[in-house]
Amino acid sequence: MSGRLISRILLATCFVLFTIFSLTSGAFARSSLNSPLLSGKNIPSWSQWHIVPGSNAGPQNELTAILALSGKDVWAVGDYNGTTLTEHWNGTSWSIVASPDVSNSFNFLLGVAAVASNNLWAVGYYHNDSTPNRTLILHWNGERWRIVPSPNASPDWNVLYAVTTAPNGTATAVGYYYDTDITAKTLIEASR
Repeated sequence: MSGRLISRILLATCFVLFTIFSLTSGAFARSSLNSPLLSGKNIPSWSQWHIVPGSNAGPQNELTAILALSGKDVWAVGDYNGTTLTEHWNGTSWSIVASPDVSNSFNFLLGVAAVASNNLWAVGYYHNDSTPNRTLILHWNGERWRIVPSPNASPDWNVLYAVTTAPNGTATAVGYYYDTDITAKTLIEASR
């Protein structure tokens, strides 16, 4: 496996686990400090995993980040065959929600965050066969996803991995870029 694929799998796993723990808030408070949360009869029902049927847009589907606003309003982002992929859970089933692409070659979404159900941000990167990676930011306004112009710190390689939001509505995304001597540097971008 390539390092990139392993990183994406680990990142997606962390987001899924974080979301599950967020949806089950209070589970830790209900456990006794003197007994382990996941031992014997204290194993909660949410610890029993199962496969939930999802939507596949085409070949090579990958979901890399997930965000739960409620049990009936969950978003997942990723890519399929080099095209952005956004899916929504309505409490019953997953459905694909159309999302735009910057490049006609490769577009990848790696992170998602929300201020509210009509104010979501998704980040990642895109590239063409002739251009290096460029940052990619999408915004959901409650009706559709749109591309938001974003800066690139380097002419060579720029990637946004994750995004978070603040109560005032601003968003901050993080990732990395390569400078001219091929050294990885942190990349932080913020909305105004």
